[in-house]
Amino acid sequence: MFPNIGWTHIDLISLDTELTEPHILIAFPWETVQVDFFLIERITCCDENKENDRRRLAFLQIFMPLMGYRHMENIGQPVLIDDVYARSDLVV
Repeated sequence: MFPNIGWTHIDLISLDTELTEPHILIAFPWETVQVDFFLIERITCCDENKENDRRRLAFLQIFMPLMGYRHMENIGQPVLIDDVYARSDLVV
């Protein structure tokens, strides 16, 4: 989508897509669009979501560094946490 409209650089993408964030990240056009920061929501409160959250966290911890991003911090409440990732070359 982004390359189709001519975007090659995005400052921030916030992903909150109800458990489909890994699928979106896998399909993202990494070769043609540069993103400075990602904000990715995780739900940590409910028993029915704990296993999904563990899987998504494990995915993010492996996938985002492979794509050149570093985890900066978690922000939010204990129930809803947003993981902040920055492009590694932006981090001192």
